[in-house]
This record gives sequence, structure tokens and C-alpha cells, in this order.
Amino acid sequence: MNRRKFLGNTLAAAGGTLLSGRGIAHADENAGTLQPSQEIPGSFPDAKVDGVRFPDGFLWGVATASYQVEGAWNEGGKGESIWDRYAHSVGHIKGGDTGDVACDHYHLFKGDIALLKRLNQKSYRFSISWARIQPSGTGTPNQKGLDHYKRVIDSVLEAGIRPFCTLYHWDLPLAILPTMPAFWGKNWGIELPYGPRSICHGRLRTTATGSGSIRREGRNSATS
Repeated sequence: MNRRKFLGNTLAAAGGTLLSGRGIAHADENAGTLQPSQEIPGSFPDAKVDGVRFPDGFLWGVATASYQVEGAWNEGGKGESIWDRYAHSVGHIKGGDTGDVACDHYHLFKGDIALLKRLNQKSYRFSISWARIQPSGTGTPNQKGLDHYKRVIDSVLEAGIRPFCTLYHWDLPLAILPTMPAFWGKNWGIELPYGPRSICHGRLRTTATGSGSIRREGRNSATS
């Protein structure tokens, strides 16, 4: 079963649970059956849960990370990242699994975004592979990589979904690893390269500069 089929089955199961009522099922040790609508110790009573509301403007959405879903590890001018090298090194990952293909989001992103629209998602957080837009980590950007993420962003916007862009999600270009003192226990502080800033400029209102920091910007302002 691939991830897309798993997602569909999970959503169907969750929908069935919601339609069947709010009760929580648990195993009856004597009868060996599941009994609904019985509280579990430590759980919140239904009366409290019924009064809980998400704040106005709350966005339901999904999130991905470039190495985990894109695949196409050496296509379109992409450079090698530290995760490519780590996964390709024998003995590092059980079974020898890699992200070389993953979910193939690089080629299938339009279908994936269409799935998000069908699921009525309101936001999509994705990350940019630094090695895809700057293969060596510095210097002239790789235009094929920039164009790819522009297409992703445009497709998300066309689907009526709000994109959230993580500029860096730990897939450092391998070529600049020796120059990054942070990996040797020193202070982590890098200037995000031209590539991530340029593709987000004018397209996004919200970016994540790292794996957690959210920054809100005007639609026409820079998003470094």
C-alpha cells in the first residue's frame, strides 16, 4: 500500500468514526467486544469537548518535507544533499531505503495538490530542497529547480490553498557541509541563500525560515 492509498483509507476510517457518533470504543474484557460511548480514565468529558472551538482564521492543512516526498534526487540539476549521501552509505538505514523516489512528489505534485483540494485542506506547508535550487549551496541558482518550486506554489494557489514555505528543512547541500561550523557544535546562524528568498518573493504571505520558526510577510515583500 502506498502513502496516497493509505491516506485515503485513513480518511475514510476517520469519517466513519465521526459519522457513527462521538463515543469512544473500548474492549470489553468479558464479552470480547467493543463498547462505544464509554469514557476512558483521564479523557475529557464530552460536555467539555463540545464547547471547544478552534479560533477564527484557524487553517487546517498538511505538511511535507522535500527529502521525504520529492524523490528525483539527481534530476533537474539538483545537487547531492547530506541526506542523499547519508542514505546512500551502506549500513546507515535498515533495508537500504533511500529518498531517491519517495512519494515522487517532484513529478506528481499536481495530483497531490488536487488531492489536498478534494480533502478541503486550507493550507499546505512544503519545504524547498536547497540542493535543488543551488546544487553547490552557493553561487548561481539552478533555474530548473527554481521553476519547479514556482510551479508548485502556483498550483497550490490555483487550488485555493494557502502555501506555507519552509526555506530550509535540514537537507543541506553536501558541498558546503565542511564550511558549516554549526555541525561541529558551534553557533548556528546562516544567511539563507538567494534561491529560497527569490521564489517566495511576491508569492507568499507566510514562510518558515527553519523547521519551526514562522514568519509573516506582506504579499509583495521579501520573505527571507
